[in-house]
Order: sequence, then C-alpha cells, then structure tokens
Amino acid sequence: MVNSRWSRPCSILLCALIVRVPHVEGTENIEIGDAPQLSNASRATYTEFVLGTSSVELPAWIKVSVKFEGCIADLFLSDNGATPTRENHGWSSTNTIGQTESVIIALENRQQQVRASVFSTGYFLCRFTIFAQARPKATIDLPYGDGFATDTQASFESGWLKLYQFSFPSDQSYYKVTFKLNATAKIVQSSRQSMELRLAKSEETAINVQQNRPGYVVPTDEHMFLESEGNRDTDFLLMKVQRGVADRWVGLDTLYVRSMDATGAATRFWMTVFVPGTFPGQGDLLTPYTLDVFSTKVAISHLGERGTVNLGVKSLASAEWHFYSMSLPASGFLRVQLVGNDDVDNSGIGDKVLSNMLSLYLSTDTSALPQVAQNSFFSFPLCVQSECTATITAPDADAFMIGVHSLAASDEFSQYHLSIVRLSGDCGWRPNCKTCNAGGDCAWCTGGGTIGAAPYCSSALDPDYATCDSVAAGCSAGIVDECMDLTSACGCVANAKCGWCGRSLEQGTCAMKSDHGDGPNSGFCDVWIDADSTEVTCERACAAHEWPIGFA
Repeated sequence: MVNSRWSRPCSILLCALIVRVPHVEGTENIEIGDAPQLSNASRATYTEFVLGTSSVELPAWIKVSVKFEGCIADLFLSDNGATPTRENHGWSSTNTIGQTESVIIALENRQQQVRASVFSTGYFLCRFTIFAQARPKATIDLPYGDGFATDTQASFESGWLKLYQFSFPSDQSYYKVTFKLNATAKIVQSSRQSMELRLAKSEETAINVQQNRPGYVVPTDEHMFLESEGNRDTDFLLMKVQRGVADRWVGLDTLYVRSMDATGAATRFWMTVFVPGTFPGQGDLLTPYTLDVFSTKVAISHLGERGTVNLGVKSLASAEWHFYSMSLPASGFLRVQLVGNDDVDNSGIGDKVLSNMLSLYLSTDTSALPQVAQNSFFSFPLCVQSECTATITAPDADAFMIGVHSLAASDEFSQYHLSIVRLSGDCGWRPNCKTCNAGGDCAWCTGGGTIGAAPYCSSALDPDYATCDSVAAGCSAGIVDECMDLTSACGCVANAKCGWCGRSLEQGTCAMKSDHGDGPNSGFCDVWIDADSTEVTCERACAAHEWPIGFA
C-alpha cells in the first residue's frame, strides 16, 4: 500500500488538467480516537475531513465510520493528501449496515495523509456523525503444522479486519486446503447477516479487495482464485457465512494449491476475516470465531505410458476431485469416455444418495491441476446421469493431466467409470463393426479386450489389438446398431438416430449418433451430416455416399 498510486501526489499542473475542482463545502479536522463528531453536507457538495494520525503507532488499521440521520450520502477516503471525490479517491464504502458506512485502510508510514469526505446525494441537508478509530495492524501467521492450523479470536471486534498468512512446505506437491469458519457465540444483532473470508496471493490484494479500492489492479499472477468454478467472485470472496437457524455461523470451502510457484518459491496466501459492524458503540461489539485450515497432500495417480487406460468404478464424495496423469507416446486421436455408474456401492458413504453429476478436464499443463475449462484442451463441464463420449485429436505433448469432479449435492455422492483409448487415424475413425472390419489391419473391440471400454475400432498398432474381436469373426449378431446396415446416405440421414460419417479419402458410412447428437457414438468424422444439419444438405450427404470425401 505504501507505493500505491494513491500515495503519490500528482504534479500541480497535471492535477489541474485532469481533475475537476470539487465543490467542497468545508474542511474539518478530526483526531483518531476523539469522540464522534456531528456534521452536515448540503446536496451535491463534499464535506472534507483531515485525519490527525500523529499519535497513532504504526503500522495500524484506520477505520472511518459515518452514521447518517435519515439521508443518503457516500463516504470516500484517500491517503495521498488529495480531497477524495467520486472521480478521484482511494477507497469508498461498501460496508453498509442500516444508516452506517465504514472504510478500513492500512496506515504504514507518516507520508500517508489520510482524508475523508462525505458527499450528499439527497435533496436536503444531510446530517451525520463521523468517527475515526485506530487499531494495531498485525498479521497472524498460520504455518502448515502437519496439515492443521487454527486461530481462535474470543474477543474479535465487529467491524474490523483480521489478517492471516498461510504458507506451505517447499516440496513441489499439491495440497487440498479446506477452510472452516465458525462463529462461536450467538449473534443477536439482527442487522448484521454475514461473516466473510477472503483469500489472495498478496497482503495488498487481501486488504484492498475487501475495502473496495477502485484504483487497485489485481496482478495477473493472482488471478488463479478467480478462475476456479464455484462460489468465488471478482473480489476474492472465498466464503460468506450466513446466519444460521441457531444464530451461529459455520462455513466450509476447499481449494487445491501447489506448494511451490513457477520460480520455486514456497506458496503463501493471505486471508481476511471480516464481520460488518454497526456504528461504534451500538449493536454487538464482539463476534468470537474460530478459523481452522486443514491441508492434505493430493494424490495424483499415474495411468501408464500407453495413452490408453480403463479405470474400474470409482467413488467420489460431493465436491471432491480425483486427479490422474497419463503419458502420450504417439500422436493420433483419443476417445474419452466418462460414464456415471449406477451399481450403487455406498460402503463408507453412509446414507448418502447416488447422484452421477460429474465433470472432466484434460490439460497438458502438468504443473497445475486441471479444474477449469479455460486451462484445459478438452472438458466435459457437466455429465448428468449419462455417458459423455468424444473423440479428439491427441495434444502435441508427452503427457497430460486429468481431473474428475463430483457435482453432487452435499447429501449425495457419485460413481464413475473412465476410459481413454488412443486411436489410429486409419482405423479409429470407423464408427461401426462393418466399416471397421472392412479396413485393413483393423479390428472391432466390443469392450471385452484389455481396455474394457465401449466399442471402438482398433488398429494392429494399438496395444489392445490382440484381444479385440478378430477380423475373421465378423460382426456379432448381438450388436444392436440399426444404422450400420443403412447403405443409403439419404436414408441414413432420415433416421433420427443416425448420421452420415465421412473421413477424408474414405467411403462414407452410416453411424449411430452419440448421446449429445453432435457426432458418431464411436469414431470421428471429417464430415458429419444428420437431420439437424443446417449447413450441409441431404443432397451433399448423397454425394458423400457416391464419392470419397475430398472428391465429392
């Protein structure tokens, strides 16, 4: 905060050019800790206050509180000696309870000249009481401590901040971190409804996003907490704990963090705990609470070197993640399949209900855990009670990371089956048994091979080829595929369950649609035409039937 742009006064000439002279009705002096001072502001005018801070021991928190008497006005603060206005201020109040507004800033050195202004937005004279206070500024350190750290504040003053710092061991691991915020006493002030915990990667951000500082720009490398999906927002709110039935607050939230950053430095982050307070001397003076931080190493299971894997049924508790890594020895295509498993195994789950709401993320960034679509080369953001299947081009990388997430409610759990199959360009595109067995060195895998995934077309170069159905065996009579025998492209497109699949320089074929209806259930196509296609007509499908794709 010391080197902020609000701590550097601009030149007289520059300020005169870019800042409109505000209508300041009067300037008053107030000392930190003096009795509340009664004042007023006329409509559309500023009443300015210069805060005397010479007696304050540094570093310190400075809080300015204003209570309005039946009128509407705004509170602004600056620490560079300039009059704080709507257009040019360091902080403005967002902590409003009833007719009270307040702002807390950190006072680090004597060069900071703190001023406050009240701007009346009503039509009549606005009467108000203003009060300035100070408290020692300290950071409470929460070391890793074998996975558990706690702090209890038995006499936390409502309306103030508590600042924490948490650090990890320097061991190049990932950690799952759970935060628990618990108000340990009954809350009786009806106007105060929430307790807030914010998280940031620097002290400056932790303080200033809490206190609504429009001039503060969050550094790019701190945006990791903005990208996580869930209840995080642009001011780094990790949790807002609402008043419960018993007038007690309890909140839990979890995130995943790497213990060292890209430079090799140990990861640290800062937290603020804040409870909005009424005007000093009114309402609840204290809000006792306990903050617990639990951290455990995240297990990342390596799925082998072949680029092909089939996992048995896995169980996930609500909001939990499973992470995997996988080598990718050759280019080609990947058939990714995530299936919610309905064979309930609730051992260790208790009375929770099965709910197969899942998401999947794949990322080539092996230095981070894949949890959001923005950082992934492929994702299923939402799979609900059904199979999610897609064939994608394999990334140009040696390995990739996999994240599976349960979206089930807190009284539910999920079970899933995950398979990833590396496909060749010659065989892997073929979407059914007939087309597959018509290709040289191709064999139709019905799921009984070493992979055990849904049917697909395997190449003699694939690691599972030897265990697939042989070419000579033909197509099993048990295969249910009403599209496979449709040889007319137009007849294929007319069937709502089918679509015409064409591969470059290959004869097209009729294939069953996937659950999502945007491609074949197996394989992949350079051209996909179905009854829902708008850009390609049925006549084009017929042409694709007559000629190899690329020549039609």
